[in-house]
Amino acid sequence: VGIFSRMDSLIEACWQGHASIVKRLAEPPYSLEESDSPERIRKASRLAAERGHADIVALLAAPPYNKQ
Repeated sequence: VGIFSRMDSLIEACWQGHASIVKRLAEPPYSLEESDSPERIRKASRLAAERGHADIVALLAAPPYNKQ
């Protein structure tokens, strides 16, 4: 992931419409941790929706991103 945090990378991938990166960030070694903020995931989902990336919105609504 480099100099960006996992969540920064997720938000950027959602903004740009890179569903494959969103999927990859949910897998080891990048897996979400308990410390990852549900608010940031909602922000990423909102950004994806605003840009018309319905496939990413669906990914973020399912586990492991949605822990409900």
